Amino acid sequence: MRRSSLLLLFLLVVVAVPLTADAKQNAGRATVKVAFNAKLKLKILVDARGFTLYIWESDSRNKSTCYAGCAPAWPPLTTRGAPIAGRGVKRLLLRTTKRTDKTIQVMYNHHPLYTDAGSDQLGLQGDKRPGDINGHAFANWYAISPTGKPIHKLP
Repeated sequence: MRRSSLLLLFLLVVVAVPLTADAKQNAGRATVKVAFNAKLKLKILVDARGFTLYIWESDSRNKSTCYAGCAPAWPPLTTRGAPIAGRGVKRLLLRTTKRTDKTIQVMYNHHPLYTDAGSDQLGLQGDKRPGDINGHAFANWYAISPTGKPIHKLP
């Protein structure tokens, strides 16, 4: 009995140590995934929690212009380290850019990525659940496809 208990303990340690190391390595790294959006009837990019990712067509290539009055409503998707590409995400299109506050923002196909927190001042309700696209087509904000292009289709 004691021998089997020791063997079980050994196996748990052998399996758990790599999992712990992997978790530490991925801590703070943003994940970008692909999900089918029922409202748009298209695949879109989402964050690790399944929330819609947006681009702002007023941004410059490879550079965010969404700061003081903008970022509270449209929080940038930031990362510590290289972002993680989920299934269906084209790894070569996934990059980062440094913001003026020194945080690192995730980009896809040269577009900085954002989530939607909403803004009472603008009359914009933020996304509350995975699948929400409340910010889509609002003042040059669009969901983005896995090909890296903004989606201009309306739900």
